[in-house]
Amino acid sequence: RCGQHEQALVYYEQCLTIYQELGCREAVGPVLNNMAAIYEQAGRHRRALEQYTRSLAIQREIGERWDEGVVLHNMSQLHMELGEYPEALACLKESLPIRQEVGDTAGEGTTLQKIAQVYCAQGAREQGIRYLEQALVIRQQEGDRTGEAAICWSMGRLHGQLGYLIRAEECMGKAVQLAEALGLPSIEQWRVALEEIRQRIQ
Repeated sequence: RCGQHEQALVYYEQCLTIYQELGCREAVGPVLNNMAAIYEQAGRHRRALEQYTRSLAIQREIGERWDEGVVLHNMSQLHMELGEYPEALACLKESLPIRQEVGDTAGEGTTLQKIAQVYCAQGAREQGIRYLEQALVIRQQEGDRTGEAAICWSMGRLHGQLGYLIRAEECMGKAVQLAEALGLPSIEQWRVALEEIRQRIQ
């Protein structure tokens, strides 16, 4: 957390050695996942991918499905940072049924949003919207109103980019209502963009 990545890695390496000596396979996977995250923060992407891959192999070997879903999701983020969208999408689509299987509803919603993000990055906005719609249902069921606002806003922007202005106004209007009720810092920016959409409709 202090940004001292190399020092953190030194301690993780020591921790890893102890767990391996003890034969604690269930502890080795999470350590490798954490090390991968540090390499990623430090910009050492290929090294991070190596550690994620090692962690994933262990989670699969011991049948730890929850952590398998987490590692796949983390790997997708790394692929996205590298602009490797097909690889990112493959990881996410593998992670999604696992998160559904283990009942990780919050993780499922996040993965759906990330799938939408990858599709949008590739220009497939309508596919992105379909995944956001699924994520929205989950956020509403969870009572996550901040998450609901963010998804409504994203959907509204995408509808606007596709020229579906009425639908864009509906989604963005809902996002603004939620932002006002929650006191979100993005409210003023969202109000301006919503007004622009309404002027385009007129």
